[in-house]
Amino acid sequence: NADTYLSERLLSIMKDMPPSAIISLLFLSTMLLSSVISNNATAIIFTPIAISLAAGLGYSPVPFLVVIMLAANFSFFTPVGYQTNTIVYGMGLYRFKDFLLVGGTLSITLWLIATFLTPIMFPLTSGS
Repeated sequence: NADTYLSERLLSIMKDMPPSAIISLLFLSTMLLSSVISNNATAIIFTPIAISLAAGLGYSPVPFLVVIMLAANFSFFTPVGYQTNTIVYGMGLYRFKDFLLVGGTLSITLWLIATFLTPIMFPLTSGS
């Protein structure tokens, strides 16, 4: 399966990375994909990858799933990632550049905040 293949490749790359970097990369890649395809499709693609990645690294899957849930809905970079963005793009006479500037700034801010807060609010270990 594709998710198994991707998970194995990601595990080999990320095994020596700190947990915050792993969360950050997972968030960023999910958010970027969500900017070009629907948030539902992005979540469906990344959820099994996140679960496999967490299991392979020995972490709780909860923070990984929270990251997918949040990042898949932060599709502010482009007007094509979410239906409402497309409507606003057409009706409001915005340009693609407007989404990159304003949406990109918002997305980067949310990415940085989530990178630091997710491991604090949802511990990576599932121990008692």
